[in-house]
Amino acid sequence: MTTEKQGKDSEPPIQPTLQELHQRIIDQELKWSLECSLRNHIQLVERAIYQTQVDVEQATNAGDFDRAAKLKYGRITGLEQHLESINAELEQLRVGLF
Repeated sequence: MTTEKQGKDSEPPIQPTLQELHQRIIDQELKWSLECSLRNHIQLVERAIYQTQVDVEQATNAGDFDRAAKLKYGRITGLEQHLESINAELEQLRVGLF
């Protein structure tokens, strides 16, 4: 065997294989799709919070304080907790834990 052939055989491949590149593309597309889904879910929950705040104001103005309290301390609190969990999931996705 010549020295030139030994040098080429012992060197690690410089570029990733086509299959590795294809897998990286699939992984990035999946990550992007999940991030889009999480962002859409965040928007839906934020809209629900806003609408519930409007409902609280309307109930308060109508003197229905029981309903206003249930919405404010029940529904809104639950939605805010759900929003926090979605944001945490999005952050985990960004730092690569998914």
